[in-house]
Amino acid sequence: MQFKEIKFPEFEDFLDTSDIFSPDSDLIVIDEIGKMECFSDYFIRCVEEILGSEKPVLATIALKGGGLIERTKLRQDCVLFEVTRENRDALVSTISDRLLR
Repeated sequence: MQFKEIKFPEFEDFLDTSDIFSPDSDLIVIDEIGKMECFSDYFIRCVEEILGSEKPVLATIALKGGGLIERTKLRQDCVLFEVTRENRDALVSTISDRLLR
């Protein structure tokens, strides 16, 4: 499925001012890579650049979707955790341990 690009000037201005590529950043957090965010080609380019960097990334991503969502889930360097009611408390420790490696 191909999304039509829609301009979100406020959202894209926020991305420009977020300083996510700062050398002082030890971790990049993205909440969320979802359908609405994928309407912005600028967001897609930013996320792909972030994922291609050496910095660790902690992100939430839609359960279903094509394009960037699908490509991100297929990356060999991404580890996916599905959050459920049963595992959500234990995942904090699991993800923290993984990021600190």
